[in-house]
Amino acid sequence: YNPAGGGPIYLHLTGTETGTSLDVYPNPVKENVSMKYMISDPGICHVTIINQSGQEVMVSELGYKTPGEYKLDVNISHLPGGLYHLLFRQNAHIASKKLLISR
Repeated sequence: YNPAGGGPIYLHLTGTETGTSLDVYPNPVKENVSMKYMISDPGICHVTIINQSGQEVMVSELGYKTPGEYKLDVNISHLPGGLYHLLFRQNAHIASKKLLISR
């Protein structure tokens, strides 16, 4: 993780009847992103970035989190430009959005 500047990604996660919702901003991104997420239940959180071939190119366990809002800075400069899927998992909840990395 790199707390250096760059375009932020804001993840807003809330418990709903169907699980977890996810908002991503801005999109596209360049090198550094900030992730902001909120959870309504305690549990272990994971963030995964998956490329177009289905390979997990970044996997991070964020650890056990209690309900609340969190921010995480991530350096993605090692990833080539292209389309990816950002996947957030917390307990049985999964949220995914497309992420465009531009170079």
